[in-house]
Amino acid sequence: MVLCNQDGVIKFLAFRHPQAGKQLVKGTIEAIEKPQDAARRELAEESGIKIAEEFELVGTSQAIVSGEE
Repeated sequence: MVLCNQDGVIKFLAFRHPQAGKQLVKGTIEAIEKPQDAARRELAEESGIKIAEEFELVGTSQAIVSGEE
């Protein structure tokens, strides 16, 4: 998920997918990736936005979707 603190206002990056509706940028960290690299890749894949500058990684989470293990 992408957060931006702009003038003290926290904003989330969301977009509307043609088939899936409203979406947040998110994804899986591949075994050989650092979390920051995964964030850059997912942002580019899901939104088309490519960033080169450094950013603060706030954290990661682990979630298991019903039916997955």
